[in-house]
Amino acid sequence: DLKQALVLSEKLCDDLAAARCLRSQGMLHLIRKDVSKAEALLTQAVARCQEAEDPTEEAATLKLLIQLYEDRPNKHDKACELFHQMLEALQGAGDQFGVNTTLLDLGQLRLRRHLADTAEGKELEYAELEMTDLDLQG
Repeated sequence: DLKQALVLSEKLCDDLAAARCLRSQGMLHLIRKDVSKAEALLTQAVARCQEAEDPTEEAATLKLLIQLYEDRPNKHDKACELFHQMLEALQGAGDQFGVNTTLLDLGQLRLRRHLADTAEGKELEYAELEMTDLDLQG
């Protein structure tokens, strides 16, 4: 049982194992369509990955959180924020390929948002679509 594994991991002070348990529980809640519970568990898992100083696990967990937000129009800014956090984690892990693919994914997210906004008749400045230095440098 994942809850027992989490309790055991916490007793052993194993942040990485606890993070994996939380991520697994979060994925189960996603399958059950319990988004708020999944979000809370995945957020806790990210924090545990940071405590364990494991950027690879952190990036994998952030990817799940991003999937929660990227198609929700009112959560666009949160998705972008998580992409930036994921870029930092991937850079910390030395995963240049992951950084490059994440930059592409972030650009696609912004482009989809821009196209959706312009389809609704909203006027956006070109600068809102450009990749920032933070995006390009992580």
